[in-house]
Amino acid sequence: MSGMDDLGWGAAPTSENPDRPPQAHQVELIGTQLRAAGVLQAVGFRRLSDYVNYLEGFFRIEDVVLRARNGQPTRVILPQMRIRLDDITIIGQSRATPVAGEHEDRVEKLPRRLVVMTTAHEIYGYAYLHEQASVEAFVDATYPRFIPMTNVHVRWLADRRLAGRFDLALLQRSHIIGVATATASMRSRNLLVRQARPDRHALDEDLAAPA
Repeated sequence: MSGMDDLGWGAAPTSENPDRPPQAHQVELIGTQLRAAGVLQAVGFRRLSDYVNYLEGFFRIEDVVLRARNGQPTRVILPQMRIRLDDITIIGQSRATPVAGEHEDRVEKLPRRLVVMTTAHEIYGYAYLHEQASVEAFVDATYPRFIPMTNVHVRWLADRRLAGRFDLALLQRSHIIGVATATASMRSRNLLVRQARPDRHALDEDLAAPA
């Protein structure tokens, strides 16, 4: 059994299925100096995560709207754009696209609530690991390049008033500089912060909720 199988991610996609119709996904792209929204056509794959982890170099999104740092749309609208994968930290979906047959041949995994740090962002959410996988093995693995996470909250370190929330987010592994497990004590501490500083209630209420 390979290391990636030990983590419960399954085998990496090796080729597209040309007979499968494109699956359109409304996505938001976040990088250190990037925030944009558009439509990604996942050709040959049912799941967005499989398609993104199949790609190399650049990929294309359509109906692009560049966003301001606070997430509001700007007036810059482009019919399409090619963006380098290396510069993308998060590919997020506010509402995950339903996928037909998504439970077929699915490897059983357990949700682990994590706090992830990048050079520009603080990210809270659930990653799904094999029952026997450790967080250390999760961090040390090289696949998948983009890690699927659910119920994701993002804060910008340079300005914590800036935030994003996604049903599903793909986090680029190479951008991670630190990972911790969100514990019960962390949720309690953040609940106290919420009571003392109401301006942070959106993120802290989620951290205080039962896991």
